[in-house]
Amino acid sequence: MRPIILMVLFSLWPGLALAEPCWWSDADHGQLGFVGQIEGRAFDGRFTAFAVSVCLDEADKLASARIRVEVDTASADSGNPDRDRMMSGSSFFASRDFPTAVWQTESLRPDGEGFLAFGELELRGIRVEQPVELRFDFSSEVPRLSGEARVSRLAYEVGTGEFADPDFIADTVDVHFELDLREQR
Repeated sequence: MRPIILMVLFSLWPGLALAEPCWWSDADHGQLGFVGQIEGRAFDGRFTAFAVSVCLDEADKLASARIRVEVDTASADSGNPDRDRMMSGSSFFASRDFPTAVWQTESLRPDGEGFLAFGELELRGIRVEQPVELRFDFSSEVPRLSGEARVSRLAYEVGTGEFADPDFIADTVDVHFELDLREQR
C-alpha cells in the first residue's frame, strides 16, 4: 500500500519528467540516520518514516537528476523514549505544527567518486540551502544511493530556549543514509 501512495505523491511533484527513469525508497528499503551530541557525548538515531524519489538519466551523467526526500519529523528514534518525545516537541522539531521536513534538489555536480547535490531543506517552516554528498551505485541488481550531510540545527531553530546553547547540544548534526532504490512504474 505504501509504495502506491508514494508513487501517487511523487507523480504530483511539479516538473517531474515522465521520460526520465525514476526510483523510490523508504524506511522499509533503507536507513536515514543521524548523529547528534549532548554535552560532548554522541548519540545515534534514525528516522523510521521517510520517502525518497529519485529521477535521473544515467546517460547524461546524472546532470538532470531530481531528488526529493520527505521525512516524518515525529519518527525520530534515538533509542531513548524521553529524548525522542523531546525531539518531536515544540522546542525541537515541533512535529505537531511541522510534521514533515523536505529536502529537494535539481542540481548535482561530480565530486570525487560521487556527487555534491545542492538542495534546499525545509524544516520547521524554514528553508535553507543544504548540500548533500551522494554516491550512486548502479552496478548491482538493486541500485543504491548513499551519502551524508552536516546540518546546522540552529539554522532551523531546532533546539530553542535553554536548548539553543551549542555547548550543551552541538549545533552540527551529521545525517547519513543508505537506500535501496526501487523502480517507479
